Amino acid sequence: MSIEHGKLIVQPNFQLFALDPVSEYTLSVLDTFADRVNVDRAVEYQINRQSIYRAHKAGMEVRAILDYLEREAHTDIPQNVRRTLEEWSAEQDRIVIRRRVDIVQTADPGLLESLMEDPRTASFFARRSGPSIAVLPSKKGSVRALRETLEGQGYLPAGGDHRVAGSIQVQPDGCIHFVHPTPSFYVLQRLAPFAECKNGDWRLTPASIKQAVAQGHTVETILAVLRECQHGPLPPTIETVVKAWGKYYGEVTLEQVTLLRVQDEKVLAELRQDPEIGPLLKRFIANDAMAVVKEGKLERLEAALREKGVEVKRDA
Repeated sequence: MSIEHGKLIVQPNFQLFALDPVSEYTLSVLDTFADRVNVDRAVEYQINRQSIYRAHKAGMEVRAILDYLEREAHTDIPQNVRRTLEEWSAEQDRIVIRRRVDIVQTADPGLLESLMEDPRTASFFARRSGPSIAVLPSKKGSVRALRETLEGQGYLPAGGDHRVAGSIQVQPDGCIHFVHPTPSFYVLQRLAPFAECKNGDWRLTPASIKQAVAQGHTVETILAVLRECQHGPLPPTIETVVKAWGKYYGEVTLEQVTLLRVQDEKVLAELRQDPEIGPLLKRFIANDAMAVVKEGKLERLEAALREKGVEVKRDA
């Protein structure tokens, strides 16, 4: 539909001007992919990345936007505008979210490959989306039919499960073993922020924990997820090393001080008022973040703290 008797101007700076008279339909189309900035004799719009993304989500693709602008402007649109809109469109297509998709996950890539090549099961698969993952066509009854076919071949396919409790066993050395041969996506999603996966093997490492903490995950959260997913209690060593790798205890400072102990507060107050003794004293204020080290135990304490990943500083 035409802009009627008005005129549409497309500027190289991504501004649009719809000159009177402009139909309500035209304004509604422009509102789909551009932000309205000003309404005067001309209606001013601005095209930006978010407005194009908004149109994309509403079902209006960049190709349709470009066609519309050229048709209504009665001239070629600026090349930089065309090029930028096409680049934004390409960015939007890099990630696609699909809902209610049926997938098949196998314990190893070889099994999936054999199923996709087997004439009895090949037609059930739409495409392969990973070494051990394939997408089924969005056809009613396809999951049930595939299950029956697999059972007829002697397989015992399991249904997807979103529960994560009791699904892993973390070993004292940090290796993560899965209770089921084909771990749930939900479990992998919970582990991915702080565990390392190489060649299908998952484990906790100093680097993976450090990176997770740097990205905003706390040691408490990491341990909570591990406890939730663990089949049985976590090995005590795992809690210790995760806290160490994540710098849970932060850093401590060891200071050597000489304490003066007197009879009571009254005596101490008088001594602090004494012109000769007072300047030599500094009040010791104990709090929950300080503790006195037992005599002769300093070296042992320092070694124990370092074992737990605590950075120890000595105050000279």
